[in-house]
Amino acid sequence: MGVPRKGFHVTKTMVTVFWDHLGVVHHEYMPRGQTITASSYCEVLDRVQDAIRAKRPWLLEGGCRVILQQDNARPHTAKLTKEKINQLGWELLPHPPYSPDLAPSDYHLFLAMSNSQMGTKFADDDAAKRHVENFFQLKDIDGVGEANFYHRGIWKLPFGWQQCIAANGEYFDVSKKTTS
Repeated sequence: MGVPRKGFHVTKTMVTVFWDHLGVVHHEYMPRGQTITASSYCEVLDRVQDAIRAKRPWLLEGGCRVILQQDNARPHTAKLTKEKINQLGWELLPHPPYSPDLAPSDYHLFLAMSNSQMGTKFADDDAAKRHVENFFQLKDIDGVGEANFYHRGIWKLPFGWQQCIAANGEYFDVSKKTTS
């Protein structure tokens, strides 16, 4: 029987990431001990809008539209959040409840990020954040055009929807499916 080590526990640094087929548009770290509320999430969405304006201005002009996919966490589905998304003029892509297999951040981005840090113990939050920053930089240069890491993740989504329909909503692992 194992004996727990005194004072040993895993702490996590939470990062919120907004990305598209070209790469990360905005990310930020949640202060330790703080939880996401609808109000704080709406503030994040304002910062995302600023990042889009700086990095992808064409999405906010000329008839283009930002399409946001998020899961069904309570702050994401709150009335205040829905009003904010509407105010920003974004389209919200529907997301079935309890379906991480249909969230590109879960089956693609965070899976790869988790794999990149497997077995690594970070000395502190700053070391973990440096790892995340390096991960994003490496993925930004991972191929060009259709070979891009982010592009591949976004393009798995329609195939995941097709598989979900074919499976009548039963669980499947989209990360193991091919697009052939």
